[in-house]
Amino acid sequence: MAFMPHLLLAHGSLDQRTQLAGILDKGGYQVASSALEDGLDDTRLDGFDALLASSGAVKRHNLLHRRGNCPLIVLADGGDVRQAVEAIKQGAADYLVLPVEPGELLRAVGNALAPLSAQSEDQHRPPFAIIGSSGAMAEVRERIVQIAPTNSAVLIEGESGTGKDFLAHAIHAISLRSSAPFITVNCAAIPDAMIETELFGQQSSPFGGPAGLAEAASGGTLYLDEVGELPLEVQARLLAMLDHHSAEDRTSGASHPRIIATSHRNLEQLAARGYFHETLSRHLNETRLQLPALRDRQHDAIELAHHLLGRFCRKLGKPLLQISQDAVRAIGAYHWPGNVRELSNLIERAAILCDGEEVDVSMLAIDADAPRIGDLCAPEGSGAVSLEDYFIAFVTQHQDQLTETELAEKLGISRKSLWERRQRLNMPRTKTRKRGPRRS
Repeated sequence: MAFMPHLLLAHGSLDQRTQLAGILDKGGYQVASSALEDGLDDTRLDGFDALLASSGAVKRHNLLHRRGNCPLIVLADGGDVRQAVEAIKQGAADYLVLPVEPGELLRAVGNALAPLSAQSEDQHRPPFAIIGSSGAMAEVRERIVQIAPTNSAVLIEGESGTGKDFLAHAIHAISLRSSAPFITVNCAAIPDAMIETELFGQQSSPFGGPAGLAEAASGGTLYLDEVGELPLEVQARLLAMLDHHSAEDRTSGASHPRIIATSHRNLEQLAARGYFHETLSRHLNETRLQLPALRDRQHDAIELAHHLLGRFCRKLGKPLLQISQDAVRAIGAYHWPGNVRELSNLIERAAILCDGEEVDVSMLAIDADAPRIGDLCAPEGSGAVSLEDYFIAFVTQHQDQLTETELAEKLGISRKSLWERRQRLNMPRTKTRKRGPRRS
């Protein structure tokens, strides 16, 4: 199974598509959605790992016969035993009646994809590519193989955009829980007033109710992205849940979720300043992975660029493109403030724009001569500059020449993340007439 399975969701109701796509996105899947009138007859199904379609779409577009080896889950608006039996007899992987509980939907998708996982020739090797020949990435690969079969909580540290979410999926994909749900919680994106209910549901039990994402991840993985952003009271409930699980037989494959957390900030330092629960920090730090910044492994950036270009060419249905020597040199010289996420965004853009056989340096839109982090506003004798120091320096230097969209692209983050960081660091956008040329 690919690192992040790609699903096609076909349903005529926008509300249903939005709700289902949200559940699947939190479950760690890439989702392409389609209204029934959007040319589903012309859509190639072999590019997807699984297909979820309304019963009407299945019949109207002959999906049971067109699906090939792609697992099909039928989504019905009303229960009909005869239709369900007939769909299963004709090869459907499952038949779900809407509305469906998140846990039931994710279990159905996981079960449909399980045979693909079993086809991996070597179960000890990741069924995905962790690109990079540097010593740091070789160590990361070895650690993943050691960590994955266990039930211990894992903390992945690294700057924004280094690929922490990729590693979390990688650990889940080769674990004994790979066919169970992978539930994602972006701790920085959910308002403080809602995060506790999102995680633990409405019930008063300290270990959560059935409506919570922790319960939906039972038997699988609960991925807490940027766990350092959790409010202290929610951290306390998370610690209580982990302590409860520790009291169980953790080697027996218990039904509780495994915790994988990420943070771009040092949790021990946050705990020392009173912003993070000290005991929870120690608990998470027992099994720890550190992802290096892309600027510290420049040759990996070139390897990644070739890998990503091949992937995007396949995705776009284009012949395989090459990267010019000038572009290769620019990739190796650039400081990559947005890390792998920025590289991926720029390579995808170049793949879309390229009309010839070769991606040249102008298509990458990077400035290899731009100042590196160590050159940006570092106080004398202060040592390494933190990510927040770099963010402040970069935005201050470039906000009068770039739009917010361009700033976010350069930093390798979304406009929403840029806005949130501005608010947190008290750096509101100042109105100015001075702007660089907008891209057409």
